[in-house]
Amino acid sequence: MSHTAHPTQALDELDPHHESHHHGHVILRVSTLVGVLVALLFLTFITVAAAQVEAWVAGAFNIHIPSLFNAFVALSIAVVKAVLVFMFFMQLKYDSPLNSIVMGFTFFAVGLFFFFTMIDLGNRDAIYPFKSGEIQRGGMGISVEGRVDTQKKPITVWARDNYMEQIRAQAAAGTLNPPLAPGETVEKRFEKEREKAHAKARGGHGHHAPTSSSANASRAPKAVGPALYAEQTPAKAQDHGGH
Repeated sequence: MSHTAHPTQALDELDPHHESHHHGHVILRVSTLVGVLVALLFLTFITVAAAQVEAWVAGAFNIHIPSLFNAFVALSIAVVKAVLVFMFFMQLKYDSPLNSIVMGFTFFAVGLFFFFTMIDLGNRDAIYPFKSGEIQRGGMGISVEGRVDTQKKPITVWARDNYMEQIRAQAAAGTLNPPLAPGETVEKRFEKEREKAHAKARGGHGHHAPTSSSANASRAPKAVGPALYAEQTPAKAQDHGGH
């Protein structure tokens, strides 16, 4: 059985292993790059035009267009623009498919992170309403939606001053219920109301920390072995047992 001999290529001193013939970068034509750029600019124009048309339709026909629809249109156009950038400017169309897989998985991971984060932030008040506020220490100052101007104070300080001002105004107008007791100041009334609010938020237990583990905190047992399950005698019963 005969084999046809492959012709021997001439030795290239600059590329002896002929690597440039298989691993070289793709050089796109200027016309292709200009076409992609024009497409990106056109899609940007479409995004702005769609927003203006939506505003005109809502005003002319007196209809309410959900904000999710506007976001869906804008994000859909943004996805098309991103795909064009990935394919031509980043040359994923001409590169190894593995790079496209890595890029897609990366964006999927980022989207998954935002998905679970938004679920957590949007449902914190489902069980405990007091957990739905800001998690930054001292608050965020001015809220993102601009509904509350805290005058650059921490939101906790602003809320305290605002509540005390309401108590002071109601006391001056005689509408405070119950009225201030003799010797009771606005600060003392605020502390009393704060204690009531905390006790209500904790299920009526006030500041007494639970001795067993809960869904919010894990606490180590004070004893091990059989003593862990032994019935504990209340301290007050021991103090008054001999009387």
